[in-house]
Amino acid sequence: MPTSSLSILFSAPNKKSSATPATDAPSAAPSSSVPTPLVVIDNTSDSFATVVTVKFGDRLGELLDTVAALRNLGLNIRRAKVSAAGGANKFFITDSKSSEKVR
Repeated sequence: MPTSSLSILFSAPNKKSSATPATDAPSAAPSSSVPTPLVVIDNTSDSFATVVTVKFGDRLGELLDTVAALRNLGLNIRRAKVSAAGGANKFFITDSKSSEKVR
């Protein structure tokens, strides 16, 4: 049976520097770039839950932000597979009111 999935790519807003030309004092440290998260929503691979896969790099707090966002959307996290090495994290979610897959 073919599986279908939806990929959503979120991009972080660009931070514009208000620094003046190079005649100013040098900056203390180079700015680190924010990784662009990749979100894949799969409603076919699990019979009881919608699978949301999120890959955002190894950034402190991103996992907690993702969990909070899913909860704020009225979703229950039934199961999760979390990668400690900054890989993809899978969340098996259901609607909080009906406990059914998200449609």
